[in-house]
Amino acid sequence: MMLSRTTQRSTSLLLRPSCTLKTDITSSPQQEQHQRRTIVGLVHAIDKRVYRWAKGVLPPISKTENIALGCGTIGFDRDIFSGSPSLQHLIDTYQPSLTPEERSFLTNQVTTLCTLLNDHDVVTNKDFSKEAWDYMRDEKFFGMKIPKEWGGLGFSTEAVSQVLAKLATQCFDANATVAVPNSLGPGELLVRYGTEEQKEYFLPRLVNGTL
Repeated sequence: MMLSRTTQRSTSLLLRPSCTLKTDITSSPQQEQHQRRTIVGLVHAIDKRVYRWAKGVLPPISKTENIALGCGTIGFDRDIFSGSPSLQHLIDTYQPSLTPEERSFLTNQVTTLCTLLNDHDVVTNKDFSKEAWDYMRDEKFFGMKIPKEWGGLGFSTEAVSQVLAKLATQCFDANATVAVPNSLGPGELLVRYGTEEQKEYFLPRLVNGTL
């Protein structure tokens, strides 16, 4: 069917805005790159303002907190946060091993402690037996990371890790109880930064569990 000239003109006028709109919204690669840069710049500016605001609100880090932050070391966790960890590098770099003393402790003292623990009884009574508490104190389970000169065992981090892993198979509460003084406790801070008077008073007491 043939369209009249008037109908053709009307159809042509209706189509023109669409064509114009399509041309207007199509941006060049340079324009898109400029837009991305503008957005990234705005995000960075907002981040800086939020950081400055948060820095003014939060309390300053104390001297003790700075010391605690300096106690840690950077190892494989650095590779993980970089986004490209290498398991081969981990295998080649870290070769943990136990000393004969550490192996003996794992085989004997830890095994004995496991026989004194009943996870059901611990959960029900919300406490360890007196025999278990005394054994942990006598065998210095709370001072594995404290040097021998202060009454501790002077074990490596690998040894402590294996002790905790074995305890967890028998009683998780025992795992947590032994883990805290050997990781979150003040022992390492006192060893590194405490005065001689502080070391003499606190470290032996941390080892035997009286603190």
